[in-house]
Amino acid sequence: MARELRPSCQARYVDDLLLLDDDKHKLHAARERIENFLIPFRLTPHPGKTAVQRVADGVTFLGWRVFPDRTRLVRSNVVRARRRLQYLAAMRRARAVEWETVRQSVLAWIGHAMHGDTWELRRNVFRAIAF
Repeated sequence: MARELRPSCQARYVDDLLLLDDDKHKLHAARERIENFLIPFRLTPHPGKTAVQRVADGVTFLGWRVFPDRTRLVRSNVVRARRRLQYLAAMRRARAVEWETVRQSVLAWIGHAMHGDTWELRRNVFRAIAF
């Protein structure tokens, strides 16, 4: 597909595809070709997750909101992580979970969040949750 469509830039991960180009008409044509390509497989792109939009407005991809100058975690992911961390803190206070388990989960989330511009987010999350 990439060889035929020839977008200026593309990103793929499993079944997620992101095409970037300066020409909006070229992107609409590429979307139509992708939809036609999927017909024999009885597949269709998700209508709510398929859009041609300006990169300056941000693009949601793999749980991140990507802008030309920054990358942010999608809000629902932050809410889920915050709840999980609060749960782990409560479980640790109740001595229902070992400190090492909590430590590994916290470090894993920090490692994930560090892929974006999340310094303030991480600081605020850990100010609100006491381990």
